[in-house]
Amino acid sequence: MGESRSSWRDGAAATATLGLVVLLYTTPLILTVFLGIFRSSSYGSGVYTEGVSEREVVMWMPPAPPGPQDLGMVAEAGSTQDGDRVDPSPVEDSVASSPVEPAIATASTADVIAPAKRRPVMSMRMRRRIAARKNPPVERSKKAQRKHDKRKRKRARQAERKQCHELIDQIVEVSDTEWWFGRELVACYRTHLEQFDRIGGAFWKKGEDGKRLGIAVRVSATRRGEPGRRAGWKTGDVVMSVNGFRVRSVTGVGLAATQLLRNKVRVKRIRDGKQETLIMRVVSEEKLAQKRIELQAVASSAE
Repeated sequence: MGESRSSWRDGAAATATLGLVVLLYTTPLILTVFLGIFRSSSYGSGVYTEGVSEREVVMWMPPAPPGPQDLGMVAEAGSTQDGDRVDPSPVEDSVASSPVEPAIATASTADVIAPAKRRPVMSMRMRRRIAARKNPPVERSKKAQRKHDKRKRKRARQAERKQCHELIDQIVEVSDTEWWFGRELVACYRTHLEQFDRIGGAFWKKGEDGKRLGIAVRVSATRRGEPGRRAGWKTGDVVMSVNGFRVRSVTGVGLAATQLLRNKVRVKRIRDGKQETLIMRVVSEEKLAQKRIELQAVASSAE
């Protein structure tokens, strides 16, 4: 008997809860029906009227941009001979004030929106120039000004001096394995090492056993690499030793570089899997000119 009473109470509580939920969800609908909102209002561009039982859906279309003829017609209709402003169109006024039809706005030049212009992509250099114009440089101290002037004079000297790659006429090919170089050209590269680096580059070359064979040469394809090509080098040549000093470690590279200061250098290299020995001599301009004349005479006699 007690169990039946408890089950009856639980069922009553569940029914009351369900009824309360239904009442909460249906109360707004009941109020809306009683107030007569659906009977007494119609939706159309914000205009409400009495006595209409259905909603009217109006789709708004953007006005087309007026042409020059339309602007001329509006100007003629909106002005008189005396210059006074009058209503250009009473029909439009009646349509706009109609309670049922939506208001129609006349197009004007202000309604036409020009397309947004795409900003050009600026480089980092241009951005720095613009920032420098907006933010003038801060006054330097005396020490900073001296350093700035020193760097400026150095850049001016570098711009005035003759570039090393412009002295390629001082390279003479005596044979397939021997080249002569003028002293001015060699002195230029010895003095300005950064121009020697511009000829190309180098990287370690390893053999099949994984050990280093030497340094592989990379010759630039630009004008900076012209002296290297004129001296008989091409990308992929491997330097094994210079005057007997093997080039297999950083220490060996340093010792081999000191041999380049001598007037005669013997270089062993590998090209296309074949090992060969090159001789490079540094001579004066007189010997270089004399050797060039001899080679021209031999070439002319061979012809």
